[in-house]
Amino acid sequence: MNNYLNFKGKNCVVTGAATGVGRAVATKFMELGANVYAMDINKVSDVTKYIKVDLCRKDQIDNAITQLPDKIDVLISNAALAGTTFMDYVFTVPEVFSVNYIACRYLVESLIPRMPRGSSIAVVSSTTGENWKDKMDLLGDLYENGDTFEKAVVWAENHIYDERVFNGTERPDCLYTFSKEALIYFVKRASFDILKKGVRINVLCPGGIDTPMVDEIARIVGTHEYDKAATNPIMDRAATPEEIADCLLFLSSSLSFSLNGCDITADFGFTPGVMFQRCTPNGEFI
Repeated sequence: MNNYLNFKGKNCVVTGAATGVGRAVATKFMELGANVYAMDINKVSDVTKYIKVDLCRKDQIDNAITQLPDKIDVLISNAALAGTTFMDYVFTVPEVFSVNYIACRYLVESLIPRMPRGSSIAVVSSTTGENWKDKMDLLGDLYENGDTFEKAVVWAENHIYDERVFNGTERPDCLYTFSKEALIYFVKRASFDILKKGVRINVLCPGGIDTPMVDEIARIVGTHEYDKAATNPIMDRAATPEEIADCLLFLSSSLSFSLNGCDITADFGFTPGVMFQRCTPNGEFI
């Protein structure tokens, strides 16, 4: 399988590699013989190189980029915050949006010149971003008027109280949801031009995953119903980080060579179950 996936000797960059899905995919890449450059605000062990970076700060991202190899074969943009608090850190709304969306776009556009033809990019969004088409006007405005790190931060600052974007603090989950919608829009809109450079980009949209973020989202939303939501009642559990990491390995390998600009849902079929009224949004049978 190692030879089939062909990651041996490849240079793979993974953001948010300290915990959860990022940790799982970094570990799998290492096991398959890849060189893993792990970017995170917290320490990452057992990788080729750990690069400490606060993704809400452009200067730190620029410094991290200088520590990456000249040739990059795979980029996994996975880092995300559920809200304005994380462990011992406190962030503003624009800073969370910077980690969840702006840093991803900035990294993609900065690293593409180092990626040879045949390279791949996989972005981790979420099923919470599934209604992105309802906000095409807003997302298009962000894409066009937030085309630099600085301008995107200003855009976020100007939309903190927009009820279709972040909605202030009245619904703190809006921040996470909008950032995931923005990722899907970015991947789809940019994918054709990125492919002109010989690089593929796709976005994975997991449902519930058994990671520390589940507890953080439950705290923000004020309920532990999230443990049931986005979880197919047939499976009766959330996905493991390793299961989602396997999806990212597929999207990063030549096995998915024909896929570009795709948003792929990984939620055990929960989304169509809700769509066709086989189960409720809270993960209960109908």
